[in-house]
Amino acid sequence: MISVVSSGQNKSEKNSGVQWEVVVKNNQVKLSKYQEIFQKFIPSGFYNCTINGNLCRICGFPKQSNLPGTTCRRKKNHEKLESTDGVFQIGLYYNKKSLDKITSGDLLSQHMNNLEANTKFVTPLALAMFEIAKIKYSHLLDADLIIPVPSFYKDKDDLKKGDVLASELHQFFVKNGKGVKFERCIKKTRKVSVMSLETQDKQPEEIVTAIEDAYQISDDIDLTGKKVLLVDDNLTTGLTAGTCAEMLKAHGAEKVWVFVAARTK
Repeated sequence: MISVVSSGQNKSEKNSGVQWEVVVKNNQVKLSKYQEIFQKFIPSGFYNCTINGNLCRICGFPKQSNLPGTTCRRKKNHEKLESTDGVFQIGLYYNKKSLDKITSGDLLSQHMNNLEANTKFVTPLALAMFEIAKIKYSHLLDADLIIPVPSFYKDKDDLKKGDVLASELHQFFVKNGKGVKFERCIKKTRKVSVMSLETQDKQPEEIVTAIEDAYQISDDIDLTGKKVLLVDDNLTTGLTAGTCAEMLKAHGAEKVWVFVAARTK
């Protein structure tokens, strides 16, 4: 079990003993002891979780069959993520456009959407990610670097959800004795969206080129032989994460694991 006082609290709130608690048990992620300010968003409960499923290590989705030897048939996702060394997440979620499909008690979907209103929801998500890595995917704890998938923002102080989540996850690594470093070595130089490009009837090769041209990696970063945890709040098509992974590998990274809070259903 991991419990922590939210990093956004002031001194008097910390002394009150009000904490987040996250427990991974029997392939479930249980959350409890929320601060009062979060009760307006959602009560305590469980995250839906894919760690007990028969997951494809390339794209992170459950395989279509649990039969031994079954391969995943999502070739389009695999092509986009071929430079990665696996995709990992807490579970699957519905975004705002499909909220009506959310089943009762789907707290992961609720928390992912609540991030828009309050980025402090990264705390339970990062806690759950760390616990899942520790219990299910221990090789992720060997990462040398945690690197956020960048978002485009004009104000450098206006950090986006994925960046804040990656930073919070890094703190849990450090607090638990892991010598991983946090680096913002990839920048998104202009605003571009895979979904918006698809609605413009762009050809697949045009979309890939547009995404690749929107990202830039620092020339002075030394990634030779490094194991990288590439972190974002969610993964949809996989093209952005795959593009970033390809750039990291081109700069010498040995491993690039994609770790997100949730995978879009």
